[in-house]
Amino acid sequence: MRASPDDDDLELQAYLDGECDTDAARAFEQRLAGDESLRLRFEQMLALSNALRAIPQEDMPQTLRARVGATVAGASSRERRWSWQALAAAVIVGVLISAAAMLTLDRYRSRQDLVQQVIASHVRGLLAPQPFDIASSDSHVVRPWFASRIARSPQVLNLAQQGFKLTGGRIDIVGNTPVPTVVYRHDTHVVSLTMLAPGMSLPVASQSGYQALSWSDSKATYVAVCDLPVKDLANFRRIFTAASS
Repeated sequence: MRASPDDDDLELQAYLDGECDTDAARAFEQRLAGDESLRLRFEQMLALSNALRAIPQEDMPQTLRARVGATVAGASSRERRWSWQALAAAVIVGVLISAAAMLTLDRYRSRQDLVQQVIASHVRGLLAPQPFDIASSDSHVVRPWFASRIARSPQVLNLAQQGFKLTGGRIDIVGNTPVPTVVYRHDTHVVSLTMLAPGMSLPVASQSGYQALSWSDSKATYVAVCDLPVKDLANFRRIFTAASS
């Protein structure tokens, strides 16, 4: 008997959380290989899981921590008058924690907006007569082209032997800043690799069938966009990282 969608979701969640034993995991992977709709749900849940993990868990600012500590200490030292003072302390703590949470959420939304801008640039490239400003499979042509136009000269790798052929590059505008985007082809798919300032933590994103996956090193923050499944973009990230090391 075929499993219900609810049973599938429970099994998907258990697999993603690593709760399946070896036999159950192997059986589930066999189902994934032969079930298109189940594989699509798996990719959606994987993208959501990665996005939740990407939300930055930032420490409470030191000044805010000191104010909360002082408020709680002050309330504790006057326990005999706890009724109003404890209530006031609870309200203050709640407001301060809410403010910290809103600050974290605003920062996350700002980072998410950057990823959406990168996806939009990829889509605009696909709608243009060609998805690049310079067409070349030679990294020694593409990189100098960038260097002569913008301050940030990207790392340009030809990964044709690994299945991702360099086809050119273009300049996109992300966050009001010109940034380099290197363009690859994988079979019939176009992969845009946009390079931003290093040290950014960006969420996994999906929009209109396009997936975005980011990672960072000492040189740049990379955002790869394509209509490939997230697992294939993760394979591209692994190949690019290995070739650039």
